[in-house]
Amino acid sequence: MIRIFDVKVTGQHVGQPAHLAATHGIGLAGDRKRPHAGAANPSAYTPTIGERLVSSGFPQDRLTALRNTVDVVPLAAAVDSHRHSDNHDLVKELGLKSDSVGLFVGRLYPLKRPLFLLDAAKSVRALVPDFELIVIGDGPEKDEFRRRSSNLSWVHMLTNANGLEIAPALAASTVMMLPGMIGLAAVDAIVSGLPTIAVAGQQHSPEFEYLENDGNAVILPSDIDPETYGQRTAELLLDRLRYDRLRENCLAERDRYSLDTFVDAFANGVQEATDAGCRP
Repeated sequence: MIRIFDVKVTGQHVGQPAHLAATHGIGLAGDRKRPHAGAANPSAYTPTIGERLVSSGFPQDRLTALRNTVDVVPLAAAVDSHRHSDNHDLVKELGLKSDSVGLFVGRLYPLKRPLFLLDAAKSVRALVPDFELIVIGDGPEKDEFRRRSSNLSWVHMLTNANGLEIAPALAASTVMMLPGMIGLAAVDAIVSGLPTIAVAGQQHSPEFEYLENDGNAVILPSDIDPETYGQRTAELLLDRLRYDRLRENCLAERDRYSLDTFVDAFANGVQEATDAGCRP
């Protein structure tokens, strides 16, 4: 019998503080205390979760490591179209003239730390005078964020948007600034060529592991304050050689997070499970 199971896993993320994640697998029902015990060929939600299953005793050759994602191909195409357009509507609408633009996409609530973000953005602006910030999201801290930023002409709050609707903002931006919990926004940033400024230890979703410090992101310590977060962001914006390297690393990873890659890996895992004797 094929079934889907969840396993809560706690562990270190490439040297960063522990965080929770979940795995989803396909296999035979097993011991409730060890849900993967009877699984023929489980599929791990992300590669790191797969490594943890292996470390708990599951055979490596029977594991399918997935990379949870969304349909990034249309998003990447839309971002490229806007970025290369001579008539970028959002740039005109906001009056953007800077090539140092931070972007936040997510729910405006404490776990995402939008008020921390605003203080950090002020620190960036002190070092990069033409820096601007675009914020897309809704939530319980939206009104307070709006109140605190109301006299800052360089902070632009946009209507909440999802999917392809965020492509213009991704195309107009330089870095993704996510000081709180991170999930699939990491994928949006990578496929759009935006290095992410992240903070470790923020109850991140599994997709946080896609970010690599000084590879496609800057991952800062969990105890960092807004001013220092802003300073580290400014350092990246002012070091264009380093910035371009991180940006190119992001773009080089587009295919890794395509939905086709995910589906192919999942289908292969199902086929291996059925070959091993699992029944739907």
